Amino acid sequence: MNVRTKLFPALLIACVASLVALTVVQYRRSVRAAEDGLRADVEWRAAQLARAVESQRAARVRELTNLEQSAPVQDFFVHRGRLTPAQEARDAAISPTQSAPSTAPEASVARALRDQVKSFFVCCGDAYSAVTFVTGTGNSVVVRIEPPRVPDEEVIVKTGDFMLGINGVKGLLSDADERHTEQGYGKWALTPQGAFAYAMPIVWEPDGQIGTLIVEAKLDALIGRAAECFADAGGAHGRAARVRLFQLVALDRNGRIVYHTNPALKFQSVAGAMPYFSAIAAEMTAGRRSASAFDGANGARWIAAYEPVADLDSAVAVAASETAATAGVRRSGLIFVALSVALALAVVALVVGREVRASRRIEQVARAARAVAEGNLDGRLDVSLHDRTRPIADSFNLMTDRLREHIRREAENRQFQAFTRLSAMLTHDLKNAITGLSMLVANMERQWEREEFRADAVTSLREATDKLRGLVARLSKPVETLSGEYRSALAPVDLVPLIRRVIEETASRGSSHEIETRLPDSLEASVDAERIAGVVENLVINALEAMGANPGRLTVEAGREGGDQIFIAVSDTGTGMSAGFIRTKLFQPFATTKKQGLGLGLYTCREVVEAHGGRITVESQQGSGTRFRVVLPSRPVSLPRSINGSIK
Repeated sequence: MNVRTKLFPALLIACVASLVALTVVQYRRSVRAAEDGLRADVEWRAAQLARAVESQRAARVRELTNLEQSAPVQDFFVHRGRLTPAQEARDAAISPTQSAPSTAPEASVARALRDQVKSFFVCCGDAYSAVTFVTGTGNSVVVRIEPPRVPDEEVIVKTGDFMLGINGVKGLLSDADERHTEQGYGKWALTPQGAFAYAMPIVWEPDGQIGTLIVEAKLDALIGRAAECFADAGGAHGRAARVRLFQLVALDRNGRIVYHTNPALKFQSVAGAMPYFSAIAAEMTAGRRSASAFDGANGARWIAAYEPVADLDSAVAVAASETAATAGVRRSGLIFVALSVALALAVVALVVGREVRASRRIEQVARAARAVAEGNLDGRLDVSLHDRTRPIADSFNLMTDRLREHIRREAENRQFQAFTRLSAMLTHDLKNAITGLSMLVANMERQWEREEFRADAVTSLREATDKLRGLVARLSKPVETLSGEYRSALAPVDLVPLIRRVIEETASRGSSHEIETRLPDSLEASVDAERIAGVVENLVINALEAMGANPGRLTVEAGREGGDQIFIAVSDTGTGMSAGFIRTKLFQPFATTKKQGLGLGLYTCREVVEAHGGRITVESQQGSGTRFRVVLPSRPVSLPRSINGSIK
């Protein structure tokens, strides 16, 4: 693959990714700008709404001042709430049908005062819920006048010490806060009914304060008027847009909703009606001003800016739907992103289409390569002279020609190696068998007179004959002998008799060496008995040959290791081996320290042990002897591969 082919996909992907990344960044910047603009807008609107509420409150104070300065109100306080003869005459003239003094509350209030208050209610609309007159500071007269239920009816007059707040009029006045306005000092309080009560002292020279005028303004109506003025700034179209994008919320100091764009939520607690607004409501009731985002009831994202209205012990907030406000920007941005991606994909399609045609020609080469991998070496690639894949085809054809030649030579080498290995393995096994017979013949010259020895000799000859017969059988099946393509059956075997038999056959008869065994009464494991016997026999013969003619000590021990393993150890006091030989050659085939050895015994031992799921280790020092240790699982294991034939 040339440099151009390598760089092309990377450059193409980099260009497309850069275009898409720039588009996404621009989209995010547009959305962020819209969000920042919306936040600044709601902060400005919240400040404007708070000022509008303050203006409405100031207008209500001016209306109250005008009411306080009217003649009927002044007469009421000057005469301590009693009707003068002139007032009684005027009232009688207005109601000539009244034949007897009336005991109704309105009979004790001058007609002029009632008319004045009614005019006040009509002028101010629905902003007030009641006007209360309190004369004196001791035995006071209290008169409460409420708007008529129907516009053409009379005002509703109540007298007596009725409840105004929790502790009556006196409690309201004692709990109210005294504040200074442009009209003078007054007292402000919020009633439990949600009304905003303003108490104005009535002063008469030289008597001082002769009473108090209390006006109960509807806080929701006051904020509603400010909100109407706030919404009227954009005309009819602006109001429709604000209903869709904005919400106005006002809370009193107790966290109750006193105004909301949705009238159904008024006079409810935030926790019950708007739990998603609770965090911002806590900030509002604490008198803070800021802007925060929240998730609405329908999952839409909102931004709310809030401002305190100190003189009313309340706070107002303007919330704007960030989801609705940025919908257009997001839609346009997504369209732009989609167009950019489509353009990038179109460019990719044009460029890739050109490369696909070249890829198809390369696929022909790949199919030919797969055919070679499957063993078909006779195929060739034929392409035109001007094809871009011509160099590849020529190289491929040359490769297949050389591969056919290599496989032919490899087959010849494998046949020769197979014959060599078979000869070496059979020679090794024959050598072990001849070694046993040689030891038997040597003993026969010295001990033939013993009847017991002659019986053992006959048995040994029979066993040697069986081994030679087995070698001939293996030689008649060279493929199975070399590759071992058969499974050996594992069965529970007591290894102690097996080990004793191997020692008896290889070491005990006529040996000049001291033989020491450390074996338990029984040691059971699931193994192939014939092959494990071959491993032990090979280790014992190696130990005897390592000690040579010099008397030494052969030690064979076995036992359990851990909960599910057994071990067999064979030690000698022979010449030992160097660390370098152990590390690099010990278990390699055809590596040996013996002058006449083939180097296949330990290699085959390791193969058998590992096939049983075990391991074989060695400890040796030159001049101090060698100790081989075989560890096998005591429970059955599935053989990962077959075990070669006899290793003796």
